[in-house]
Amino acid sequence: RARSSWSWCWAMHPRSWESPWKRGRRLGHASPLMGEPLERGPALVEQHYHCGMIALRRRNDIETRYAHNFVAGDVILVLAPIGVAFPKKDFLVVTFVGVLPPPPRWSDLAPPILFVVGLVLSALDLVKIVQVSVALAVFFVLGGWVKAADIREIVDWQLLILIGSALGLAQGMQESGLADALARIVLAAPLPRPVAPTVLYVLVVVVTELVTNNAAAALGVPLAISLAKEMGLKSEKPLVGMVMFAASTSYACPIGYATNLMVKGPGGYNFWDFLKIGAPMDLLWIAGVSLVLPLVWPYEFV
Repeated sequence: RARSSWSWCWAMHPRSWESPWKRGRRLGHASPLMGEPLERGPALVEQHYHCGMIALRRRNDIETRYAHNFVAGDVILVLAPIGVAFPKKDFLVVTFVGVLPPPPRWSDLAPPILFVVGLVLSALDLVKIVQVSVALAVFFVLGGWVKAADIREIVDWQLLILIGSALGLAQGMQESGLADALARIVLAAPLPRPVAPTVLYVLVVVVTELVTNNAAAALGVPLAISLAKEMGLKSEKPLVGMVMFAASTSYACPIGYATNLMVKGPGGYNFWDFLKIGAPMDLLWIAGVSLVLPLVWPYEFV
């Protein structure tokens, strides 16, 4: 299967400077681009180099910025088959940027299909999630979809350490009685008893906004179990469901979730932008989940 590569091509004039990397030569007068109109660039690049012109960057000066022809210092981005040679007399520097992935095959549908099958089997308690994960990992490596050398980089070790630490802290909360004490404090508040799950939701939301959703879930589950016991509920599922939704309610702070940080920089957002838009969304989720979740998992008292 043919693949293509991205390449930067620096077009330079004979009287211009040499590349600081000393990788090219000064452009000769025979270049087919120099002096030609910009609109003819794609056709000339395809005609002379058998590749496609994607973009053009002008030199950062007033004389060049408003020129309608190719001049010294122009940079073009092209999509070319791997192995295509660019004459040194035409370009001072040719920089390889990256490789496009090969076109998908029918066999590439196997990983997502097997992943869904694994989730279904795990959800039905037919196979343990650990067994599914290990089996899929081995299959993906043997099938060539994941390189064995990349596994160390693919696994987020910091996240695993964080989850493991949070689970240990959660176990410590249960063993020390801290979770029971916090549950009694929530119930002792001068609020109606049915509001206690909403208080639990708010506490978990605060943790997930300031730390991470994984830590919030690990800390919130033992508190939910203790609160369910103190309230006299037959099952802790309603309150654990509260924790599940609350741990994913991270809209008012950019540090609570990875995707928030991903859009913060490129979008030019600050903390106040997240707060003024995310806080109303948090309140909407708190009210919505508090009203709808008991309809799915009713509060049944002993």
